This record gives sequence, C-alpha cells and structure tokens, in this order.
Amino acid sequence: AFFNLALDVAGNFDEVTRHQAFLASVQNREPVWGGSEDAPFMVSPPGAWFMNFYADGQESTDFLNTFEIDQVGLALWSFWAHGTFAPNENVQRDVVAASWSSIEQGARLLAACVDEEHPALTGSEAAEGYPVWWPAYEQLAAGTVPDADARWNAMAAGSWESLRPCTANEDDNPISTVSLYSTHVTRLGLLAAVRAAELLCIESDEITYWKERADELGAVAFSLYWD
Repeated sequence: AFFNLALDVAGNFDEVTRHQAFLASVQNREPVWGGSEDAPFMVSPPGAWFMNFYADGQESTDFLNTFEIDQVGLALWSFWAHGTFAPNENVQRDVVAASWSSIEQGARLLAACVDEEHPALTGSEAAEGYPVWWPAYEQLAAGTVPDADARWNAMAAGSWESLRPCTANEDDNPISTVSLYSTHVTRLGLLAAVRAAELLCIESDEITYWKERADELGAVAFSLYWD
C-alpha cells in the first residue's frame, strides 16, 4: 500500500493499476482450510490475503500470518487511494470498479470480524472449525446487518470491549491480538470501501453498516485507547 502511494505520487499510475490487479487476483474468495480431515479449521477467511508473495509475484510459505487484519484494511485503502490519482473522473471510476469485488470482499470481512461479545453474535454460535465471528459474516453475506439498537445499547452501557475488532494477526505479529492499531486500520479500510461505493453509486444496507461500524470503531478508539 505504501509503495503504491509512493509510485502514484511519482506519477507511475499505470504501474500501480497493474499491481492492484495482481492483488485482486490473489485475494481469498473462499475460506481456506487447514488441519486434518477429522478436524478441519479455517486458517484464512474470504477477503483476506496470504502473506506469501515476494515483490515479483513468486510464492513463499502458505501458512505464515494467514489473516493479517491490518493488511486487509490497508489494501482496501490502497484500492481507493489509487483512484484519487487518476487523470480524470472516468479513469478514477474505472480503476475503482476494477477493484470493487475485492473491496467488497475485504469490507465484508472487516465488518464481520468482531469481538466475541459483540451484539451481532448474540444468540449465535459458529460451526465447528469456523472462527467465533463467522455468523456475523454469514449474516452480512445474506444481506442482514446487526441490530442497530443492540449496538447503540452497548455504547450507551460503555461496553466498548465488546465493540472491538476480532483478534487477528497485526503487523507481522504471529500472535492474534487486538489494539489501537487494528481498530484504526479496520476503520480506515471500511471508510475507504464506503467512499468507493459512493463513487460507483452502489447502495445497500450492508454498505450503510460499513459506515456505522467504522463510526463504532472510532468511538472504541477514543474510549479504550485515549488517555
């Protein structure tokens, strides 16, 4: 994402467009499974990327930091930010539209990947081998967004921990954690996805929820991490 920004600033717009197409092509579109035949488990969700590509596109190991939440947020921001360097609005829409499927997949993941106590998970239980937040993903994929009143009640009660992102790999850390960093980068990715949808005149209840979830995360950041 940062290399792309530098290249765009330097005027290498077409090079970044090609890089974005590569990133879109290697994003997970389905859950990636690991474990044994008797005890399979999801090692990387749809919308994420493996951290296993060198700069020339050659693959490295498959199972190292298989879901870096900040990687997803920064990728969505990069897809959106690249469009702002387009020479005109038509080209901007074209490059963002080319990445839209990846943006949508990534934003759905970021919006669904919530703390195990989040109101979206009340009364639900993930199937064996799936992460605890998976029911929220299934709801969003089906067009159902978490109840607004339940989320507002959690904020009113000061239950900020329950509104955090899920634990995941952060910035090369192999231990799953949640922090100010993942909270902000998740919010960044969701806001970038909302702006991309606005540019492309795409509307849905899910996209509206992306914005609401980003606002939740902003409140979480100030409430839990601001002294």
